[in-house]
Amino acid sequence: MSRLSCTEKIISSGIDYLYILYLILAHGKALQSLYSLIEKILSYNGFDSYRSDEYIIANREGSEAALCLQMTFDVASLNKFVSKFNGFKGKKILVVMNGLPEEIAYDIDPDVIIWDKNSLEDEIKRAKIEDSLNEKNCSILDEITATDFPPLISEEVIDEVEKVSLCDIILKLNYAEKDVDNDYPDCTLKSIRLVPYYVFKYAIKSEDFQSKSMNIAVNAVSMRPEVWGNVDVVYSLEVEHSKMQPAITVSDGEQIALQEIIESNSSVREYIFEDKSTTLKERRKIAPKENEIEIEYQNTYYVPIWYIKNEGNEIYVNGHNKKIVDFCKSPIDRSPVHT
Repeated sequence: MSRLSCTEKIISSGIDYLYILYLILAHGKALQSLYSLIEKILSYNGFDSYRSDEYIIANREGSEAALCLQMTFDVASLNKFVSKFNGFKGKKILVVMNGLPEEIAYDIDPDVIIWDKNSLEDEIKRAKIEDSLNEKNCSILDEITATDFPPLISEEVIDEVEKVSLCDIILKLNYAEKDVDNDYPDCTLKSIRLVPYYVFKYAIKSEDFQSKSMNIAVNAVSMRPEVWGNVDVVYSLEVEHSKMQPAITVSDGEQIALQEIIESNSSVREYIFEDKSTTLKERRKIAPKENEIEIEYQNTYYVPIWYIKNEGNEIYVNGHNKKIVDFCKSPIDRSPVHT
């Protein structure tokens, strides 16, 4: 696989790097997610890797590294790692997401390279910059193969990259096939389609309207806006499915979301004007203006939708919340891309 193809595979679809790292830190299967993330980074940089006990061994053209992964620093685990790889000729790397406690940072074996959450954030941003600008920058993985290093990529350039995608964000499939079979015993055809949704965060800032930060989503196939609440997500779907193509761009989705925010927050208010002899009543429609709405694109989420067909009848069911949905067809071609 070419370097560009590998870049596209890793970067071009779906999940923001900060969201990955947040989930790694916040959820119960954090360590397993961290293993997967490190393996993706190694693969992108041309390293072969395999797991040996709780460690990852990486190799590229004779340059080797052994990696010990921790969520929070564990000195006993580090000592075990250093002892096990005492005669190892390659580099020894400790990946500790929460970083090292300040009081022991200077006591660590100087032969052990430390990567933390910030190191991984910068590495993923670097990959995005390299892909978009088509220029080579220094990688933390250069520490495995080199003894002297060029200057690290500047913070200014890193800050230009806001979002990086490693894989798709998919809403968890809570409505399993067996549930579909139980609820629709006469179904003659069923399949899962991943439908893309553009999710935005917004707040209204005006004297007439004050709203908390809220989320709104736009179905990128049907072009319909929807309320977006808290969701559980995964990064792969182990059952057979197809992925739909967006019919609109993120910018189009933002305009649809803005119009929905304006409409849903519009109201008719009655104003009374009185003087000594006259009382006047006036009804006005009040709506927020576009420049009073702060809106920010969050990411593209894929919602698993069950397509269920009975004799002469079709139904669509949201596989995350189990609700029947009106899957309005777009006039734009939305043929599914099979994965």
